[in-house]
Amino acid sequence: MELTRKTAPWAYLKGDPFRSIASLELMGVLLALMVFGPEASWSRQGGLITLSAYTDNVGNSHVLRKFASSKYPLSILVMEMAAQLDVFDAEMELAWVPRNQNTEADDLTNAR
Repeated sequence: MELTRKTAPWAYLKGDPFRSIASLELMGVLLALMVFGPEASWSRQGGLITLSAYTDNVGNSHVLRKFASSKYPLSILVMEMAAQLDVFDAEMELAWVPRNQNTEADDLTNAR
């Protein structure tokens, strides 16, 4: 999926998308949950499930730990993440990883 000014105008509200990078990265985590969650075997289990993911944006790990942000559009994505996790009776643990260890994600972002 490629985001453009037409398909995702909210990503360009502050100018170039790098100014909304935290929101864009959290959107990727949210989309993965929404796409892969419904058919996943863990989604049909009883009890609380903890999902783990990694990011080179330490801010997002703090945002998900608190489920709070006052910044738009990050706050909207945090609310949707909370709603989706509630549907699956799951928690999301977003751990920080140094940028040089996250090159695969950067390659995906830059369409390499």
